[in-house]
Amino acid sequence: MNTPLVDETGKHSLANYAPSRDWNLRYSLESVKGVSEVCLPWGGFVKEYQVDLDPNALVAYHIR
Repeated sequence: MNTPLVDETGKHSLANYAPSRDWNLRYSLESVKGVSEVCLPWGGFVKEYQVDLDPNALVAYHIR
């Protein structure tokens, strides 16, 4: 039986579900004896970080 994850309080967005699922639910399920792998591919957004490097600043810090 598949039950959708729904926030009935309206306090959370889909962006809140992926981190919670990845950092809490996954490790809790993997800690159960006999569970070897947990794949949680459903819903939510994945947070992404992008870093723009300034080549001149890297040279100033002697990073090549």
